[in-house]
Amino acid sequence: MAVDLMPALIGLDSEGGIVHIETPRKDETWFFLGDIHGDPECLKWTFRYIQGFKGFRLCLLGDVFDRGNDEADCFEMILRFSNEHPGQVMWLAGNHDRPVGENHTQAGWPSELIDLRNELMPRLPFMALFPGGTIAMHGGPPSASRFGQGNYQKQLITPEIRGLMQQSRFVDFKDSEEDANLDHWFDANNLLAFVNLLKLPSSPKMLIRGHDHPLEGFHLYSDSSVKILTLLGSSRIGVQFMPEQHRKWTTLAQFEGSCHSMIKRVFSAQNRVACIECLV
Repeated sequence: MAVDLMPALIGLDSEGGIVHIETPRKDETWFFLGDIHGDPECLKWTFRYIQGFKGFRLCLLGDVFDRGNDEADCFEMILRFSNEHPGQVMWLAGNHDRPVGENHTQAGWPSELIDLRNELMPRLPFMALFPGGTIAMHGGPPSASRFGQGNYQKQLITPEIRGLMQQSRFVDFKDSEEDANLDHWFDANNLLAFVNLLKLPSSPKMLIRGHDHPLEGFHLYSDSSVKILTLLGSSRIGVQFMPEQHRKWTTLAQFEGSCHSMIKRVFSAQNRVACIECLV
């Protein structure tokens, strides 16, 4: 049976598409899940695991739709889960999270889900700001040159800039055959310039994002000033041309109220969890 209620997501209709997260409580744990792309398995494993944490919060980093064959099922799973846990799920819009007419949507969607998707997609936020300098978004900051040299304005993030942020890729994923257009790529300096231009209250410590597809499920860049963590949720996307490498796990970033953070692999077999790496 399809869900016919608007989900109780965090940050719908946020001003400017930006969600400001309050300081987490001591018993609150945030989880971040990268691109799903129509792969319901990673949602099943994630939902099963995070419900074991009192006060959990889940941030979907975008790109729920396209590429996979079960995007309608994924959409309905998210609707149900967010309504069962109101105010505990946030969905940040990715470049594939658009109304049906703007995507290459698979056939067979129930009409009520199409209507709900068309209503919901324009209302999704695209960026979340956490205390202590953590930022979450799908792609990344635009190159500083796209903002120009003018003074800061409240409406600095225009629809064009927002679209570019959803498409921005991190330079660590670039190879010699990739697009040479610098507007499509960002680095740590672009992130620092972006935060400075927006006059955010905290210096950036970490950007958590999706969009790129690390085969190991995550990629961590770290220098003396900032960390950039890229997450991939789907067990298939990224290895879609290598079926023997399809994974039986998904990768989550986990942040606790104390700001302690780690990356975890959630396995399908008996919901086993292996900590890959702790982020300092």
